[in-house]
Order: sequence, then C-alpha cells, then structure tokens
Amino acid sequence: GQVVDILTDSIGRIINRPYALEQNSLRGFITSTATTAATLLASPGGALFNYITSLELGNTSTTQAVITLNDSASTQLIVPANGGNNVKFDPPIKTTTTATATTFTTAPAVTTILAAVQGYKAI
Repeated sequence: GQVVDILTDSIGRIINRPYALEQNSLRGFITSTATTAATLLASPGGALFNYITSLELGNTSTTQAVITLNDSASTQLIVPANGGNNVKFDPPIKTTTTATATTFTTAPAVTTILAAVQGYKAI
C-alpha cells in the first residue's frame, strides 16, 4: 500500500472532502449576452489553478449556443435553445496557466446565457 498523511483541521478533526479543503472551494454565477469572454471565476492568484468540478448552463434564446471554456482542451459545451446543460467533470478540468481567471465565450450571439460553476483552487 501507499502511505499518506491524515489531513486534519486546527483542532484535530479528520477532514474528508473530495478535491480540496472548504477554504479552497470556489463558486461563481454569471449571465452573458455577448460573444466576448465572460469571467466565471476570478484568478486564484499566485501559482494556483482554477479547477472546475461542475457547470450548469441555461439559454433563454431561441438559438442553440456553444460555449467554449479557456481550459487546456478548450472544452466546448452545447446549450440548447430555451434549455440547459448540466455537466460534472470527473476528473476536474483546470485553467491553462496559473493565476488565470476561468472564462467562457459563446457562439453565436444569443439573448442570455446563464452559467453557474463549482470548483476549487489548487497547485
């Protein structure tokens, strides 16, 4: 087997959380009506990356949209007209470089894209 250290809080309680400690958890929400980059999560700063574990999308337009994330794979997700798309990323996806905000672009232009994101910041 492999030996690992037990992670505890300041009073010795064992921490058992997926991915990251609570203080490193991130959430964001944005509405976008443009095709320019929209920021989902601010830069984590320093030598940290943003990791996305799930993303919920809504589209109020009568036109189907495709959003493109700024991760290393330029992940694209379809958002149906007057519909939505909920995605869980396992493993999580991360921004391309450290200290970079998590953004997305939309194509084509639509009435409104709503986006909620959950994730964490880590090295």
